[in-house]
Amino acid sequence: MTEITTKYSERIRESYTLIKHKSGLRAYIIPKDFSTTYCVVGIRGGGLDNEFIRDEKLHKFPFGMAHFLEHKLFANPDGEDTFEKFAETGAYCNAYTSFDKTAYLFSMTGDITRSLEILLESFTSPYFTKENVENEASIISEEIKMYMDDAYDALFYAMVREMYNNPNIAQSVCGSVESVNSITPEMLYDYYNAFYCPANTVLCIAGHGDTQEVVKLLDRFFPDSCNKALPPKKPTLTESPFVNSEFVFLERNLPIPIFNIGIKITPKEVDDIRLRIKHDIICNIICEEYFSESDVFVSSFFENGDISHLLKFSYDTAQDISLITLCAEAEDPVSIANKIKDHILEIPKKPLTDDKLKVLKQVVYSHYLQTFDSTSDTSNEFLAYALDGFDLLDLSEVIDSIDISSVNAVIKDSFIKEKICVAIAAQNKEDI
Repeated sequence: MTEITTKYSERIRESYTLIKHKSGLRAYIIPKDFSTTYCVVGIRGGGLDNEFIRDEKLHKFPFGMAHFLEHKLFANPDGEDTFEKFAETGAYCNAYTSFDKTAYLFSMTGDITRSLEILLESFTSPYFTKENVENEASIISEEIKMYMDDAYDALFYAMVREMYNNPNIAQSVCGSVESVNSITPEMLYDYYNAFYCPANTVLCIAGHGDTQEVVKLLDRFFPDSCNKALPPKKPTLTESPFVNSEFVFLERNLPIPIFNIGIKITPKEVDDIRLRIKHDIICNIICEEYFSESDVFVSSFFENGDISHLLKFSYDTAQDISLITLCAEAEDPVSIANKIKDHILEIPKKPLTDDKLKVLKQVVYSHYLQTFDSTSDTSNEFLAYALDGFDLLDLSEVIDSIDISSVNAVIKDSFIKEKICVAIAAQNKEDI
């Protein structure tokens, strides 16, 4: 039985209609009075998911399966180009694969019905042959080589390999040239049937969406006879809280060396999704306070000309990953990286104050509100949280729940030398 409910947040003045379809799929329609409507359908399953448990058996696939499937899902038996179908409706379409999800999307002005039909038709009609899989393997192999030629990408994965024991984490979402060339149509169908079930699927539409038209399309593409399987389970893996190596060097012919500093955060391994999200927000607060241009120590390196651009920072989280990465170019990468590392190790000695935390929570809250200023950001954020089983409209409550002891506990646990890896890419190791 399909259920339709609505929710409105007085605090942030945003709402949605939720369709809990009889197939198990969930669809969010978020009304936005913008010219462009953005639709995305996605599944929980990405670059980390080449191993899973189904029917009490461990299934293993080559690295890059989720990404390969993303590339091939728009293939049609009649050879018709799905992208041309979208073009005829005036829609822009694309897809992406991350560590833990795969998504297919389009954006357009005007009535979205025909475009949504095309999207769902592609999503529910996989078509793999030996020929089209071999052709795609060749294309993706070139993509992998291009990424590996990029020193920033290559250095990131070289660093991650020294930080994590789990080979899934240390592998590019695209896989390797060897792994993608071992993928067969049968593997793709098996993988598709495991992950692309309605119970593992979320559809988000931000902009102008007609609830009844969406229900009609869902009834058509997810009938009573569709795959009623539950999402596969992840195998339990034991990961050390510490890095394997505190330094890694990558030889690259670069005009200016680059460095990464990775901080391995112990993820919250709890069933309560709110606690995991709270942990992620805390990590973003920590990045904002200590690694943004507002930090006097960090910004001084750029102002003094020690690094060629402001220090870039990111926080990545997905299933078994919780990682802060800092990156910059420097003529003397070892010296600068070590100074920043020493700075990080000193941070726990100066705990964050309540007054400062109040300011930082307001910064995070403002970023949260800005999500709703764009239909693409709204849809993609709704998708990411919904796949985790969380309601984006409730995020303000999680932000409110963050206290100073929780933040300082993460800092104290994470900012130790055993959890930090410095990675450097330069022409010669002897020259740095």
